[in-house]
Amino acid sequence: MAGVRAMVDLGIDHVPNEYLTSICKGITIKAPNNLPIIDLSGIDNDDLKRKSAAEEIHLACQKWGFFQVSGHGISNELMQDIIKIVHYFFNLPAKERMVYYSTDIYKSFRFSTGSIASAKKKFWSDYLFQHCQPAVHEDDVPESIPNYRKITSNYAKAVDELARKLLRIIAQNLGLDWQILEKHLDPPKQTMKMTYYPQCPCPDQAIGIGCHADPGTITVLQQELGVEGLEVNYNGQWIPVKPVEGALVINVADMLQILSNNKYKSAEHRVLVNTKGPRVSIASFYGPTDDKHIAPLEELLGDNPPVFKACLFREYMDNFYKNHLGTRNIETLKILNN
Repeated sequence: MAGVRAMVDLGIDHVPNEYLTSICKGITIKAPNNLPIIDLSGIDNDDLKRKSAAEEIHLACQKWGFFQVSGHGISNELMQDIIKIVHYFFNLPAKERMVYYSTDIYKSFRFSTGSIASAKKKFWSDYLFQHCQPAVHEDDVPESIPNYRKITSNYAKAVDELARKLLRIIAQNLGLDWQILEKHLDPPKQTMKMTYYPQCPCPDQAIGIGCHADPGTITVLQQELGVEGLEVNYNGQWIPVKPVEGALVINVADMLQILSNNKYKSAEHRVLVNTKGPRVSIASFYGPTDDKHIAPLEELLGDNPPVFKACLFREYMDNFYKNHLGTRNIETLKILNN
């Protein structure tokens, strides 16, 4: 399977049957972009700014499960460099891209195309996926892309710093010592998915990625400017998350919902396609290692019973990949009568 980009390059003018889908379709609400944009600049040296940002993050995690951040410390140059890398790879001849093709979901570096194995359906997207912590072996990354290793390594380090900064604030908001939350992420598992959404001849017949909630702890997402597609499910309505220059999208993922015992909730989201294309995004997933057991933190229970059963993160990930997107994987861990 050479991917969606290869089909588009051949001039396809229809959506093949395996890409036809109504998964998690639904009406998009063309509402103003009310998703919070939170300024993090200066919060390390100014208590008032830190308190204000922390309050905004707390409300966003409760209300949306999504927010955007500016002043996050990742340079515009580095953000542009990572976008250029994705375009460079997907502009390579299909034969060169296919050298890295794999359907092994646990391979540390791979090129693949969007699909739902259990549904035998495919998404209108291709992607590069790599491990950042632990780092992918240098022999596995493309030699034909200038500075690939350097740029992705610098980007991953910057995301790690941002993720830790946000999680410290989240721990504080939950009334936790940072060390309590950190032990579930020490060391963290950090991966990066660089997705390429080609233009689609019939956007109402396909979807870039079906609705889902991320399985990790938090996700840091960079959207390329100019082409929209990401939408978040808010109270049953699909709200576009418009790209904002210099900003990054942050979303609560399932493990944080479990650890917080439902105080914060992961949000479903999806990606639509269009005739404009292409659209590029870089999602950095930050969470526990596969061998970590995750359960509601005792420090947050008080008089309230746990909402979720404990789980091994590797087993949770296995179930995530086996289930149809469009279903809430976290529901399988809910304790009945809670």
